[in-house]
Amino acid sequence: MRLNISLLPLLLTLGLSCLGLLLLYGMHQGMTRTQLIANEQHHLETELMEQHSLLQLYLMKHDEASLKNWTSLKSESPHVLAVLIVDPQQMIVAAHQVAIEGESLKSYDAGLAKELATLPPQQMVKPLLLSSDRNELMMALPLQFGKEQGWLVLQYDLHDALSSGLAITLQNMLVYLTSMLLSGFLTFLLLKKILLVRLRRLELTLNQYSAGAHDARAAVNDNNEFGRLELMLNRTLDALNQQRTLSQHTQLFNELVLNSTTDGIISADTQGRILQINQAGLKIFGYQSAGELTGQDLNLLIPPQHRQDHQKHLAKRGIPPSGHFLNRLRQVEGLRKDGAAVPLDITLTQASLEGQLIYIAFLKDNTEQRHYQRSIEQLAFSDALTGAANLHGLKRLLQDNPAVHWMYLLNVDGMANLNNSFGFTVGDLLIQAFYKLLQQRLGPNHLLARNQGAEFLLLSHEPPAHWLAEFQALQGSELPLAGFHVKLSFCTTYQLLQSTETFETQLHSAELMMRQAKSAGRGTMLQVEPGLIQQLQRNAFVCHQLDQAIRDEQLFFHYQPKFAALSRLPVSAEALLRWQLDGQFISPGIFIPLAEQSHLMAQLDRLVIKQACRQIRTWLDKGWQVMPISINLSARHLVDDSTIAYIFEKVGEFDVPAQLLEIEVTEYSLIEDETHTAENMHRLIKAGIGIAIDDYGTGHSNLATVLSLPVQNLKIDQSFIRKGMSNAKGRAILENILQLAKSLQVTTTAEGVETEEQLAFLQASGCEYIQGYLLSKPLPLAEFEGLLNSHNRHADASG
Repeated sequence: MRLNISLLPLLLTLGLSCLGLLLLYGMHQGMTRTQLIANEQHHLETELMEQHSLLQLYLMKHDEASLKNWTSLKSESPHVLAVLIVDPQQMIVAAHQVAIEGESLKSYDAGLAKELATLPPQQMVKPLLLSSDRNELMMALPLQFGKEQGWLVLQYDLHDALSSGLAITLQNMLVYLTSMLLSGFLTFLLLKKILLVRLRRLELTLNQYSAGAHDARAAVNDNNEFGRLELMLNRTLDALNQQRTLSQHTQLFNELVLNSTTDGIISADTQGRILQINQAGLKIFGYQSAGELTGQDLNLLIPPQHRQDHQKHLAKRGIPPSGHFLNRLRQVEGLRKDGAAVPLDITLTQASLEGQLIYIAFLKDNTEQRHYQRSIEQLAFSDALTGAANLHGLKRLLQDNPAVHWMYLLNVDGMANLNNSFGFTVGDLLIQAFYKLLQQRLGPNHLLARNQGAEFLLLSHEPPAHWLAEFQALQGSELPLAGFHVKLSFCTTYQLLQSTETFETQLHSAELMMRQAKSAGRGTMLQVEPGLIQQLQRNAFVCHQLDQAIRDEQLFFHYQPKFAALSRLPVSAEALLRWQLDGQFISPGIFIPLAEQSHLMAQLDRLVIKQACRQIRTWLDKGWQVMPISINLSARHLVDDSTIAYIFEKVGEFDVPAQLLEIEVTEYSLIEDETHTAENMHRLIKAGIGIAIDDYGTGHSNLATVLSLPVQNLKIDQSFIRKGMSNAKGRAILENILQLAKSLQVTTTAEGVETEEQLAFLQASGCEYIQGYLLSKPLPLAEFEGLLNSHNRHADASG
């Protein structure tokens, strides 16, 4: 069968697609640019708001060094052109360029100074959009300098974001044109296919009926010419097959009975008389034969308390109208022959038997299921150990008692030690005893449930003043357990339950606050603080992402060159760990403490060791003359022989000359086993790996302790350089440190050197090496490799 269809729809689709493409291009280009700028502005506002509390903390502590370090790190972020922190007198406190720090903003950018001066005092902490050109954003964030207001100004480059706009527009245009052309072509093919299929269905239906399949019918899909043709064909076939259809109706009930032997089946007429019942139905109601029920009133199988409702339905021309009860599963009670009630699942349907309307009921005995349901509910909503409601049970009780409650989360202290010392049986006895003790103090309007382990959840109308006094009185109670007594101690967190909808969220907050309570000590009682919960959740998210980043080796290095103080030539570099999360730099001052808290430092140290050795090997394979690279490791891990073994393993695996690796020891004040730590340091030095003490001059610095270790280089912290050189006393102390280190044959490196004055003083005082923004900031890998290449060319020329 052939079917010719005009190509006009396809050509019309092509013309409309081209017209729509031109219109869409003009609209999309403008919208894309606007959206990209809005997205960048929103991202920048969010980033500034997240950093505000940290900057405000530095200002409150007058921590100018941390403020400058933050500004330096922020200036390294992608697309950041300028970062300025301006005090209320419009003096630049910190900036992306060390040279402009301490200068007046007016001398740096008079237009910006004038614009900031016109801004009114801000009542809310919110970034403000300053005037800027088409390809840049300039945002100002208010900062509090005591009682006065200063500003954080950040200039952001939009070139990369906007350059992607045209590509997005062209890409969307191509997708649009392709999809429209493809749609038109597919529509053409589909229309042709549908018409052919429906013609073949009509032909097939006629052939089937001619072959003796008298139940063959054409499918009527719509109300067009084909639909009317199909409907006319079906009516013709129905008229020819009317007698056959009537005979099939008379056999419907017998087929249902024969094919449905699992459930009980009862048929009744519109007067409520039983017509037939199968063997399964007889068993359900306790009868022996169908003759006992055939012709009887259905009331015989209905409990007395439900018969009146049944009679009302019969009064309305038979058993319940189909609109309300037919083909719907319901749970009812039936009456057995012995008078006992039986729970039933019932579904009603209707049929026509020889022109008479009848109703058919499908029945299932639900006795066993009801028993199982009660057992399941007991398991699902109750705690097996104490008999109290579990968390699911508490939620169900809370639905029946939705009034506002105070939520108290109680967690018994010392359960791990108790279980480890005496076994879980004793721990279970303590949980049971604690539950009974709480039960004795409950009133009628209180809900108590076991959450998990030795943790209980109390919902009460009573305010905290009442219950905190009760809990305090319970602390130290003597509880007899298996022949000995235990003094009760438990931590508590509490909050106002806002609504049943927020129950899950608030319970999670209470559990997070419970960790804080446990860390604060036994018997601690804390109110849930939303601000702290948000910080804990943020820290948990960052820790989770950091764990994944360590496993995926997503952290990377920036390299801080170290220079000879006299020649100003680079001699080595310090590998500084960096991390970007969702395109944003996370400060090491944030993720390093979180790694310590989350016990990730061992994995982080090993990642640093591996990446440093691998990078040195990469440079060596390129034939470069490589400077020694120093990495930071905590002194607390140097006492661990496995850490030393891992260093040797990676040095051997990547075939790295040992003299190209230096270990900068941090947190040396936390050394517990000084003797063993010194032995491990000797092992590293003997292998050719250098040892340096980092951040000397901060914390509990003790030169005698430091120099008792086999140290080759002493790195003086940048804060000590800045503050120590601010007066004659500080300079004298610094000179003594340098001279003492020199007498002990320990080289010294000054960190954070930013001015020529500082460098001149250090040169005169005998400091061998320096690091700092005066000669170089920390460099990304590509820029540091450029420094290496320049150094190699200089070395080749000198050679």
